[in-house]
Amino acid sequence: MSAAPPWIMPKPSAPDFDIYYGADVDDIGEIAGALATDPNVLNQPEPLSGKTALSIAAADGNYLSLEFLLVTHKADPWVPDKKGWLALDYARAIGHEGCRHLLLQHMYPELDGDTGSPDVVPLFPRRG
Repeated sequence: MSAAPPWIMPKPSAPDFDIYYGADVDDIGEIAGALATDPNVLNQPEPLSGKTALSIAAADGNYLSLEFLLVTHKADPWVPDKKGWLALDYARAIGHEGCRHLLLQHMYPELDGDTGSPDVVPLFPRRG
């Protein structure tokens, strides 16, 4: 068995579910298990970077995990990490267009459809 690439967060050795690992490797089962064990972990920043699972999924372009966290579990897209970046900032900076669009739809519902375009939102929007 080969080692995981260095950019993938290693799963803790404990048998517990880990939401951050699940978001990193796009594992819905891991995320669901973590949320079933402790629902409060949904918007909780991980200690090292301060990223939430939503930000990790957005940064990695893991659309299914992002959708599961955002749509199914109503994760808060307005929680910044230690640098002040939101999940949307990561999706935009790295170029994950599907993730960016999904986040914009949830952060700015008034811009969805014929009433406006999410592309007019400032590059790094903040809650106003």
